Amino acid sequence: MKEYTDKELTAMDRKTFHRAFFKRFKKFLKHAKYPMQSLMCFGCETDRGWNAIIWHLTEAIEKVPTKSKEFEIVQVKEKFGGLRYYVEGGGEGVYELIDEAEKLAWHTCEKCGEPGKLDSRYGWYLTLCKPCMKLRAEEKEAEKVIK
Repeated sequence: MKEYTDKELTAMDRKTFHRAFFKRFKKFLKHAKYPMQSLMCFGCETDRGWNAIIWHLTEAIEKVPTKSKEFEIVQVKEKFGGLRYYVEGGGEGVYELIDEAEKLAWHTCEKCGEPGKLDSRYGWYLTLCKPCMKLRAEEKEAEKVIK
């Protein structure tokens, strides 16, 4: 199996990351093609800055003794500026790993992976670094001009 560096993971666009993630962790994605059973048919609904967090979390979960037939990742997304990693099955060890990764994401820019903090402006909360916050502000100002 291919090993990726954090830099390689962060450089992947959503489609590339989705493909690599599904190939590497397919045993945890049993119902990923069926939206009525899992929302992983949409892939990881986050930006590239959290790719490494998600990847390393899933690798760590692989090492936790669980009944793998009962464990499944059902959704990975951003909500209110934080990472949400929803699973079925697993045990206390898995949930502790998820909590740690979600806490790490609160301090990691979702766009680029650099240290970040919550940006609650513009009606959509995102965890961003200062340069990405500045870019977001510029984009929002440009939208005002266009309207």
